[in-house]
Amino acid sequence: MKNTIILIGIALVGILGYYLYFQKDSIDLQNESIDNEVAVDTEVFLKRLYQLQTINLDNTFFSDPRYKALIDMSEPIQPTAVGRSNPFAVAN
Repeated sequence: MKNTIILIGIALVGILGYYLYFQKDSIDLQNESIDNEVAVDTEVFLKRLYQLQTINLDNTFFSDPRYKALIDMSEPIQPTAVGRSNPFAVAN
């Protein structure tokens, strides 16, 4: 009985090793397509970054007296309770 269990265990380890060895090739092919997608996305990102870095904004607007004379008319937001203490209770 022990010998049979040991032989079955060795056979299972061998089958698993064989399966993983041949799966390695298919995983490498999938990784290459992912690497290509990442390279394309990185190239697009770098192009857009370069475009943004070449933009020059004229900030003299902020030193204009008319801009400095603007008054903030917004009202502060008052904190309020959100939700109910027991969301499963019957609503009144």
